[in-house]
Parts: sequence; C-alpha cells; structure tokens
Amino acid sequence: MPPAPRPRRHLLRWSSAMFLSVLGIAVAVLTWQFPDLRLWEGVQDTEESPGVAEATAAAETPDPIPVTFDLADGAAVPRCAVFSGTAPQLDGRTLWFANAEVGGAFYVKEVDRHADGEWEIRTTVGADDSAGLQAAIYVFYVDEATSAFLQGLHGVALDDGPGYWYADALPPHLGEAAELAVERDGDPDSPACEGA
Repeated sequence: MPPAPRPRRHLLRWSSAMFLSVLGIAVAVLTWQFPDLRLWEGVQDTEESPGVAEATAAAETPDPIPVTFDLADGAAVPRCAVFSGTAPQLDGRTLWFANAEVGGAFYVKEVDRHADGEWEIRTTVGADDSAGLQAAIYVFYVDEATSAFLQGLHGVALDDGPGYWYADALPPHLGEAAELAVERDGDPDSPACEGA
C-alpha cells in the first residue's frame, strides 16, 4: 500500500522555511563581503537618521523672494511717507506692507500698486508729535486666503487721518519679510496722509 501523500500545508511550511533560511544566509554573506552596503537604508526610522529629515526640510523650504526698497536703511521720512521698491509678481500671492514703531504694534495694509515688478505705498508714519520716531517697515507676500481675510478687517477712524487697524505681530506670510528701518523727520507739523 503506497504511503499517504503529505498535506500541502506541510510542503508550504517547509518551502517557506527553506526560503527564509536561504535569504538569511544571502544577507549575512552580502553584509560580510560588503560592510559598506546599506541594505536597510530605505526603511530607517527618521529619528535615527536626522540627516534625512534635515534634507527633506531643506528641500521643502522655498527660495527667498527678492523684495527691495528704494530708500536706504535708516532714512528720514515725513509723516506722510511714500515707500517703493521692486518685487516679482507671483501667482496666488499678494504683496502686503506693515509699519511699526520699534517694539510696538504693526499697522498693516495691502500695497497701493504692484505692477511690472515694482510696488509702491503711501502711508502715515507715527503721530503729529512723533518727530524722531524709530520705525520698522516690512513688505511681504501672503496667499490668497490670508489676503482676503486681511481685506475684510476694519479698523479705527482717526480724527486727523484715515482709519487703520493693527496687530501684535506680522500676519502669516510666505518667505521672509523684507525689512527697512526708518526715522520720522523733525517736522512737527508734518500732516498725515489723506486716505492712506
């Protein structure tokens, strides 16, 4: 009487065990013959590979966007000041402006004109008695959603000038904000800008 055939399950277990044994021997031989070979590099944990995480973060960081001012750093400006410079026009991004007393609140608005790679804004810097005031001027890009939100904000009306609103920090922006330091000139009777 012929022997009963072995169940297929037994053969499957036996062939799986043989395959894993051969694979283990092959990995051991490769590792011994080629010590610099990194077989598991593709599945390393990022916590064990900070260089990989840093390279990924660097790849996701956008290049700086060149925004320039026509005025030199430290320039004296009247109360009603015109600022201008260059900045490329970028799809889906809007150019915004802020001025702030050093260490103070940020007065923020969209630039008046941005065309052909040039921008310009007319804005009031300080109060009527702010001769010598140190201020910081910022120009930066925001995305369309942030721009729409900022345009919907309403501020406080001034007796001698336009309405305004301010924030404790710059709004969320794309890339670094270009910055310029200025000083209010010494004219105590310098008027505020009308409508700006």
